[in-house]
Amino acid sequence: MSSSSSTYKLIYFNVRGLAETARMVFKAAGQEFEDFRYPFTFKDGQYLRPEWDADKSKYIYEKIPVLEIDGGKYKIAQSKAIERFLARRFNMYGSNDIEAAIIGKKKTTEM
Repeated sequence: MSSSSSTYKLIYFNVRGLAETARMVFKAAGQEFEDFRYPFTFKDGQYLRPEWDADKSKYIYEKIPVLEIDGGKYKIAQSKAIERFLARRFNMYGSNDIEAAIIGKKKTTEM
């Protein structure tokens, strides 16, 4: 599965939240993607999200974010799994296990 020929659809709510890092990885990589966002409102102490409530049984674990690849042929759930996949896909995950382990840390030590 080649990254240049793949299509991507990131599914989340209309907020930054758990999908924001994936959105930033797509932007940093210069990769186009569909940024699908379920709307919601907050009223009387409750989140109102009828579109999500109607669709959630379609998704892995009935949770989002979810990344669909190639029109839904492949689906990845959970924000960190999505981030790791995208970082590897777009060569942002380091060149070895040590680099991969420390990517994202604010402070690292010399080895």
